[in-house]
Amino acid sequence: MACSLQTGFLSRNSRVRRDTVLGVVCPGMITARLVLSVSISTDARLDHILFGFVLGGATASTIILVLTALFVAALARRLSLTAANSRKVAPPGP
Repeated sequence: MACSLQTGFLSRNSRVRRDTVLGVVCPGMITARLVLSVSISTDARLDHILFGFVLGGATASTIILVLTALFVAALARRLSLTAANSRKVAPPGP
């Protein structure tokens, strides 16, 4: 959110093009995150605060996630054919 706000502000109030502003602001935000995670010493893990505790889900949630991933992988070809233009995309074969 801060990255998009900074990008919008800088692109409106400066003569620098928007893509240049994005190229400066985004790496700056990544660098700020690295500096914060290295410089702050605390018992809490900053990765868990910023991104959530990925492995903290229950077993049922993990099973549902795996089953959904398998279902999508099994139907990936059919889903991609349905999402495309039916005149230009046809399933291979006779």
